[in-house]
Amino acid sequence: MNSAVQSNATLWRRESKRFSIRARAPIRRATIAVYMMDNNFTFSKEVLHFALARRIPLVYASSAAVYGGSTAFAPAPENERPLNLYGVSKLAFDNHVRGLIANSQSVVAGLRYFNVYGPRESHKGKMASMVYQLYRQLKTSGRARLFTGYRRLC
Repeated sequence: MNSAVQSNATLWRRESKRFSIRARAPIRRATIAVYMMDNNFTFSKEVLHFALARRIPLVYASSAAVYGGSTAFAPAPENERPLNLYGVSKLAFDNHVRGLIANSQSVVAGLRYFNVYGPRESHKGKMASMVYQLYRQLKTSGRARLFTGYRRLC
């Protein structure tokens, strides 16, 4: 178990009996694949196995990004078609959980969040919702750019 998991586990026992993890997304392009899989898959697996070994209930943040190219947004494997690495990393962890849950003696739940947007998002920077980011792009330059290569998907 890595040191981050160890120190967070100690914090969990000592202070609040709650353990929270979330994805950290804004990073440099050169390391995006390693970073995304390390944070959204590998680290999450470590936390999961820590919780399962101690029968600690775990609620984790998955993402609606796992649906990606699907036209149906219902929780079924046939509807899971991620379009980006973030969605792939979240789905990889969901699938890992699916493989273990039948033999688990602890509660494990993944919540698939959709982006929420509204006023007062400016402090979030690159973590602000796409709606807010597109609004800012249109307001400042008159053009909206989704991501590199998005035109290939149209």
